[in-house]
Amino acid sequence: MSVDLRAAAAGPLAGRLSPRYLEEHCLIPVAVDGGGVLSIAAGRPLDPTVTDELGRLFGAPVQVIDAPAAEIQAALLATHRAGESPSGTETADAAPDMSDLRELANQAPVVQFVNVMLLEALRAGASDVHVESTPEGARVRMRLDGVLRDVSTLGTTWQSGAISRIKLLAGLDIAERRLPQDGRARVRLADRNVDLRVSTLPGMHGESIVLRLLDHGTRARTLDELGMPTALRDALSQSLRHPNGLVLATGPTGSGKTTTLYAALQLLNVPGVKVVTVEDPVEYQVAGVTQVPVNRKAGMQFA
Repeated sequence: MSVDLRAAAAGPLAGRLSPRYLEEHCLIPVAVDGGGVLSIAAGRPLDPTVTDELGRLFGAPVQVIDAPAAEIQAALLATHRAGESPSGTETADAAPDMSDLRELANQAPVVQFVNVMLLEALRAGASDVHVESTPEGARVRMRLDGVLRDVSTLGTTWQSGAISRIKLLAGLDIAERRLPQDGRARVRLADRNVDLRVSTLPGMHGESIVLRLLDHGTRARTLDELGMPTALRDALSQSLRHPNGLVLATGPTGSGKTTTLYAALQLLNVPGVKVVTVEDPVEYQVAGVTQVPVNRKAGMQFA
């Protein structure tokens, strides 16, 4: 069943419930069909008490439709109850001051949306998340197996709030929107520590942000687990065992360079062998390997 979550979030059925209730339970009433059954789009399993409560309120049996939690949160934020504007939201021609941006970034719906977006990316196994500013708001995409896939959209009303929230997490200057910035953050998602590398880029329609997810709850893969053709894997393993030489790992973003290089470290990291890496930045800590982080500000370059 194809559901227009934005239309449903702005519709009369959702209007009978408070925004807090919709956000708390991550649901949107969609429609009542010809048989009198109420369809509810939910981003997570609903407690029976919630479905019973909805059934009594609408006077109809409830049918639950599974939907991505991030899309539900985006639809709720985009509509924000018939177009209400949150306090501190800027217009297209007037930039807010830092206190307004900070207040908007800390509003509960914005915090919840960013948390859900990151959690959905972690569960999907995405390597990074792109929040891209457009004339209509922000488009959220996740990179899965090297390919960007659309996940949700965010209306202009909440666009600055979500971007400012991410910048706050990464320790970036939320008032600076004319220059690129880079930062890092460590967040706790699903009982796992996840490092985020955050890069901002000013554009014609506002800032865009890329978040690279580094999940420390997953172990580094071995070469055998990467799915390489046998001939390629054997050739790479043989090259890595040579006493000297150079192996180049190249490719576009999300193609698996980092995963491949850490798998190579697993092969080389054995007793009797000294392994030193120079990384920008160190993405995963490997026991037994001396890992050197590049620090450009201190003059510590690859050379």
